[in-house]
Amino acid sequence: MQPEWRIFYLDEVAFAKFLQRYNRAMQGRIERYIVEKFTALGLDAVADGSARPLGQGLYELKVSFRPEVEIRVFFASQGNREIVILSAYDKKSNDSKNWQNVQIQAARRLLKSIDEK
Repeated sequence: MQPEWRIFYLDEVAFAKFLQRYNRAMQGRIERYIVEKFTALGLDAVADGSARPLGQGLYELKVSFRPEVEIRVFFASQGNREIVILSAYDKKSNDSKNWQNVQIQAARRLLKSIDEK
């Protein structure tokens, strides 16, 4: 049996602030989903369809608890069985392709900043 994946946040405070748009119960549900998905599957979340590769080491996890939650979490694999959560955005607040591309480019910059360290 493979060991679990470990999860790190590039900016845990910013991620917690992002989640504040939801009530406490939903915040807990979102966090549990992310932790359970990543600790069990890591990059295999792509194979089960809940995540997709965006290229250059960047991935996107879909978190959907309809009708109120439709978010995307950008992440990367770092080190040995480690997931780094870079950022997230609320797809329901703006689902335009342009806004999605802006968010992806911002996540790419964050990933690049990690790679340069």
